[in-house]
Amino acid sequence: MIELRRKDRATKPGEAHELLESTEVGFLGTTGSDGIPYVVPVNYVCTQNTIYFHCAPAGRKLTNLQQNPSVCFTVIGPHQVVPSSSAQPCPSTTHYQSVVAFGRARIVADPAEKGAALTALVHKLIPDRTYEPLTPAALQRIVMVAVEIEHITGKRHDHAQ
Repeated sequence: MIELRRKDRATKPGEAHELLESTEVGFLGTTGSDGIPYVVPVNYVCTQNTIYFHCAPAGRKLTNLQQNPSVCFTVIGPHQVVPSSSAQPCPSTTHYQSVVAFGRARIVADPAEKGAALTALVHKLIPDRTYEPLTPAALQRIVMVAVEIEHITGKRHDHAQ
C-alpha cells in the first residue's frame, strides 16, 4: 500500500475512523473495464470498518463495482484556506482533515445486513425521524453496497503544523 508522503500530517490512530464516521458525504472512486476512473459523491454510513451506501439498481457506479470491486473512498472534514506567513513561497495554505480508505466493494445480499445498514444510514442522516421498517419486497428493490476497509490513512494540517 502507498505510504503517506507527509508523515508529519498523519492523524493519530483512531482519528481517521472518527472523521469517517462523522461526515455525511464521501467520494467513491471506481474504475470501469475501460480503465476510465469515475468518482461520485455518496451519502454513507461507516460501521465496524465497513462503509455502506445505497445506489440505483443500474448505472455506471454499479457496473464499475461489478467489474472491478477495488475502490477508493475519500472524505474531508472542515477545511479553510488561510493566508500563510510571508516566509512561505505560496501566499496561502489550507487547514484540513481528510481520510482516504481503500477496500473491496460487494453488493449486500443478506436481507438482515441490508436492513441494518439502511437503518443505520437513515439514522445518521435524519436522526430525529422515525419510520416503519421496510417490507421484504421493498428491501429487495434497494441496492446496498458494502466496502470492507482494507487500508485507511488520515491526514490533517492546522495552524500548529
